Amino acid sequence: QWVLAVGNPFNLTSTVTAGIISAKARDLNILGNKMNENPLKSFIQTDAAVNPGNSGGALVDLDGKLIGINTAIASNTGSYSGYSFAIPSNIVKKITNDIIKFGTTQIAYLGVNIAEVDSRLAENKGIKKVKGLYIASINENGAAQKAGLKEGDIIVQVNNKEINYNSELNEILSQSSPGDKLTIKFERDNSVKEAECLLLNEMGNTSIVKPEEKNIFTTLNSQIRELTAKEKKDYQITNGFVLEKTNNSPFARLGIKKGFVITSLDRNPNITKDDIKALNSRKGKVIIEGFYPNDFRTYYFMLVL
Repeated sequence: QWVLAVGNPFNLTSTVTAGIISAKARDLNILGNKMNENPLKSFIQTDAAVNPGNSGGALVDLDGKLIGINTAIASNTGSYSGYSFAIPSNIVKKITNDIIKFGTTQIAYLGVNIAEVDSRLAENKGIKKVKGLYIASINENGAAQKAGLKEGDIIVQVNNKEINYNSELNEILSQSSPGDKLTIKFERDNSVKEAECLLLNEMGNTSIVKPEEKNIFTTLNSQIRELTAKEKKDYQITNGFVLEKTNNSPFARLGIKKGFVITSLDRNPNITKDDIKALNSRKGKVIIEGFYPNDFRTYYFMLVL
């Protein structure tokens, strides 16, 4: 299928490039945090030329119908090298509606760890047919377990659609919300069974997940906030403060950028909001320790006040 990518690459306004769809439901494992931020796992792959400045632009068919939103490229140089990727429009619509209605995306979980059935897995597990998704483990009290699925079951269909790849299941889940029901066909003991599965949110229920409040305060001419409970869990830390804006501050003069997470002051990891605010009146040197999301390194700065 021919497609057109629209955008402003390199500040070239309203540039249009053409290509074909070469793959669907491509799993790139991007658009997620370094710890656990539910990265999007279902992209449209095309060979339409996409460069910096195209992101957020439309990917349309020859009738002008929106197919996706240009998002990423596969490149060693940072410029187009033959492969570009777009978020499918149906997923974009779902995410947009969630944000407008609830303030954050409502993510649905099936509660399983799965593996694609290939010849090696089939041989190891004694599976007769190389098809479907093998349930390697199942979350206790998760959606799948409550629906009656078990470890060792092989998912072969979801909502009457054959499933053979992780990305195909992820695409369905990306378009679903907690409280939605999926009809799952699976093989167990050489027979095909069917179950109706009620999808759950990350807390194990169908309640609406609301965005956590982010109370921003000002210290040293910078805007700072405490990490939310979810961020602390994702980063696997108990305390932390995010630099939302560094402005013309001592942080900025040290080269610390927006998004930096402060985890300790003077080697003390048990920092509070009052400790951060107290920097306004401190004199002398302060050792700042922290990290940037999507970066595994720990950074140290000497702040002179």
